[in-house]
Amino acid sequence: MEDREEEPLVFFVISDWGYPSDGLKDTARAMATLAETRPPQFVLALGDNFYWEGVETAEDASFKDYWQEVFLKYPNLNVPWKVVLGNHDYEGNPDAQLEFTNSSLNPRGKNGDPLWQLPAKHYKFSHNFNASHYVDFFAFDSNGAADYIVRGYPEKGAREATIAAKAWLEEELPKSKATWKIAFAHHPMYTLGRHHGMCGDCLREETFSHFRGKRMGFGMEKTFVDGGVDVYFGGHEHAMQYKHTKNIHHFVCGASGADNNRYYGGVDSQRSMDWRQTNMRLSGFVSVSLTSSKMTVEFLTNSLEVMHVVEIVKD
Repeated sequence: MEDREEEPLVFFVISDWGYPSDGLKDTARAMATLAETRPPQFVLALGDNFYWEGVETAEDASFKDYWQEVFLKYPNLNVPWKVVLGNHDYEGNPDAQLEFTNSSLNPRGKNGDPLWQLPAKHYKFSHNFNASHYVDFFAFDSNGAADYIVRGYPEKGAREATIAAKAWLEEELPKSKATWKIAFAHHPMYTLGRHHGMCGDCLREETFSHFRGKRMGFGMEKTFVDGGVDVYFGGHEHAMQYKHTKNIHHFVCGASGADNNRYYGGVDSQRSMDWRQTNMRLSGFVSVSLTSSKMTVEFLTNSLEVMHVVEIVKD
């Protein structure tokens, strides 16, 4: 499938990165170091972009203090950041992060394009490998799965955003003829954390068990299966994890170092992953190399030690 001259698409993934702690600064430095020999075309930023209560306006100083001065100080990280919202972003004004995309304060790359790219709560972009093969990326808002956001901030429309995203995915995924279909959002569908696992259940299942009883979920896993999604990147749990189920590869990328790494509520023994981070002192990011025929995903520490590698070969 792969053309002899095909150049791999390289991108980095980071989540739950919204506080400029020493650990996060170490992660930014590691990303920049790797970018010297493995330059990314973009970064997927999977939400909780600003702890603890998001931002209020597109002029908020946090865009500079938490993002530009931590990451963009390195020239080789001045690439497009493909952003989605997390639950902490909803504790502020989530629309301000969308508005920043078109703000004059948004830094521009070499080609003049804005580096912060959050054009809508759900959106799509593509990359061509060659004349015959390409990848489609589907970004969406999963915050309807955050019960405290839905109940505590009903006026911000998190549930409605996830319902709209599901309807959009149900339309767009089957239409896509891409070689690879990659989705990304804040909440994982699978994670070992006892508390965050319920968020995954809500996002994944049509109905799920909640401590308040049986609840309606979003049924997003069926949407993914029916639409042929190959890979899903999420965060939320402050740990690195991986699971392959129903022909979908799930990557959880939440151990950035911005906050303490942990499985919220402890590890739920009733849940399983194919691989999980056990040394919670380690923080880092994910590096992906993708061609039309193979994806290599590396979980890396902020000292560039490899925690785990997953290779996926396309039939």
